[in-house]
Amino acid sequence: MAAAPSSSPVAGEATAREFPAALHALLPWRARAMGFAERHLVGMRGIVITGAALSAIYLLLTLAFPIWSWWYRVDDNLGTIPSHVSWGRPLVALAGPHGLNIWMTIIAAAIILALFGLQALALYAARTTRDVQATRRLVLGFAIAFVVIQVFMQPITSTDLYGYLARSYLTSQLHQNPTITLATFLQGGYLVPHARPPAPYGPLWLLLCWGVGLIAGENLLLAMLVMKALVAAALLGAIFLVAHLTDKLMPGGRIQSLIFFAWSPLLIFEAAGNGHNDMVMLVCVLASLAALQARRPFWAFPLLALGVLVKYSVGALVPLWIVMIFFVYCWRSPANAKKLTLTWPPTREQFALMRRRIDWRRVAGIFVGGGGLAVLIAVVCYAPFWVGLKTFTGLGQQLGATYFNGSIAGMVYAALEVVAPGSKSALGSAIRLMLYLSYGGYLFWQIRGLWRKGSAATVGVLAQYAGKVIFATLVLVTFWYQPWYIT
Repeated sequence: MAAAPSSSPVAGEATAREFPAALHALLPWRARAMGFAERHLVGMRGIVITGAALSAIYLLLTLAFPIWSWWYRVDDNLGTIPSHVSWGRPLVALAGPHGLNIWMTIIAAAIILALFGLQALALYAARTTRDVQATRRLVLGFAIAFVVIQVFMQPITSTDLYGYLARSYLTSQLHQNPTITLATFLQGGYLVPHARPPAPYGPLWLLLCWGVGLIAGENLLLAMLVMKALVAAALLGAIFLVAHLTDKLMPGGRIQSLIFFAWSPLLIFEAAGNGHNDMVMLVCVLASLAALQARRPFWAFPLLALGVLVKYSVGALVPLWIVMIFFVYCWRSPANAKKLTLTWPPTREQFALMRRRIDWRRVAGIFVGGGGLAVLIAVVCYAPFWVGLKTFTGLGQQLGATYFNGSIAGMVYAALEVVAPGSKSALGSAIRLMLYLSYGGYLFWQIRGLWRKGSAATVGVLAQYAGKVIFATLVLVTFWYQPWYIT
């Protein structure tokens, strides 16, 4: 009699299920790729190999576009082959230097696939590591290396860094208010590509720009390096805060979570490489979460306020912070008492129980003390720039009726303009109103969900709700959208 077939999967099938889906999509030769990974890309060895390969790619990018050679070329980007460098001349001879050249497109696509493919391999290797602490140190060490290498690369897919520096020059050298004045000039008398309108950023970011301008004076290269160092420091702070929070909130998957964030090519390239200021905002939000995790809620509102004063969009998180802090940190919990969960709307009995359990001393300390400190920080930051409602001129222009770029609003606007042409202002306003109402409903739903958690909410739960709200903010009401916002 023939033996019955085994019900257990063979090793190859088990590995196929466990192998990262991202790698299946990137590499068509699955069997060979899986075999190679099983032999070489496991545990610490896999982390070292993938980290070294990523470092090499970032180093090649930096050597191809070194900031010390490119700093004054304010309009260069990957859409045009640089004919003034040796590696670009053969490509120019093949197809010419015109924008969106096919060769530059192929090179960029290959680099993107390699970076994300290596990150996927690193995630696979992290699943098989045994020494968690040593792996954690290795992951953080490579992340620091990535950031340091990319600081010395010329921004090649964005000119936003020059926009920041134009505003720094405007405040520090020309002594004008960037919230109401166009920024045209850079350090050393260079012209910024496309005059920057009044700043839509918060006053804390403008103060940081002011400081960079005071340090750099008329030296544009020094200004670029100082600004990139500032953003890189914020990025490293965010990476270490994520490492700390994942240790506390998800110890079972902390290495994978850390690699997913700290080794993200989009994060490294856009923050350290292109110098975008989003990391300065993010490190403040993460610090606020870390304060809550450490049960120091007094500092939660001041730290969150710093993030809002860099970029206004994170102001949408304030209601979530209020609900979380009120129910978790301003609550008397008798011994052996169950966590309080609530309905919406709350019943009369729940209101009565809430009144009995509220710790008014904590309410005063956190909301009056910490909230008051947050307000004081905002007043101090706004003081140098305050000109009444005109201070928000840049923000108002971004919220203008037809100020769309790469967003859902922009796509809907373009489609409706073809189908039903009419007043651009009225059409844009109608689209914005529809999206604002949708966003308001979604925000209320998330606040309601956190409310229903009551005192059973945790910092991990708050982070999940905050992530969903920020994602909705990007998708629905960020009308001028850029790819790096998703980082």
